[in-house]
Amino acid sequence: MVCPPSFRLETSLTTRYDAEGSKTNFQAYTNTSTTRTDNSTVKPSELKTIGQAKTEQLGYSEKTDYFTTQGTIAFIKQESFDYPACANPEGCNKKVQDNGDGWQCEKCDRKWPAPIYRYVPPSFIRSVLTDQQVHSANQSHGPCWSNVDNGL
Repeated sequence: MVCPPSFRLETSLTTRYDAEGSKTNFQAYTNTSTTRTDNSTVKPSELKTIGQAKTEQLGYSEKTDYFTTQGTIAFIKQESFDYPACANPEGCNKKVQDNGDGWQCEKCDRKWPAPIYRYVPPSFIRSVLTDQQVHSANQSHGPCWSNVDNGL
């Protein structure tokens, strides 16, 4: 039994599919590899699930642990999304305070006319079996966050 669509949008989509879509060839989307920031490919054996990382207690020790995973950003907290950082080209990156006549850095004791905003969004990543809160910074999101100040 086939019921004709009763809504305008459904009718529009059905008409468009009958006219164009049914004759179009589509390529199926497959994402079988992950690419690093240097454009090299991650082998599937190098990937860890979030569950494996938790089982191995990666990130729970004093030293930093790095691993590669695949997941979907499910949620980004808007609180503490960014902060004004020192504009020192040598990479100070400490938070600066606006004292009225410029931005003062307590670490390098320099004053800047404007800060550089650093993005450190607390996010929740969802993989196949579990979710995990993660924190990232400009280095890992460079192209992703580069247009945030432009309203994107």
